[in-house]
Amino acid sequence: MLRYSRHSDHTDLQIRTDWDTTESVRIRHPGQGDAARWFMLAGQPFQAADWARITTAAGRLRPGWRVVAWVCDDGRNPLVDWQPPR
Repeated sequence: MLRYSRHSDHTDLQIRTDWDTTESVRIRHPGQGDAARWFMLAGQPFQAADWARITTAAGRLRPGWRVVAWVCDDGRNPLVDWQPPR
């Protein structure tokens, strides 16, 4: 992960891939406050308590976390699976 930022109506991720490319992912969530609906954690549904596992109190990502992002070209939101540090 290169960058992660949460906003009231969208969440942006900038990902450095295993193939040395940089990809940007935007999850739109107007009126919902966060993107948890489109998140998973190690292949399991994302729970409210998982925010504390992936971020610090300041809302920044904890070191070492990786993501797998599935992005469709039909306009639907991407699905992001957070992977814990090894």
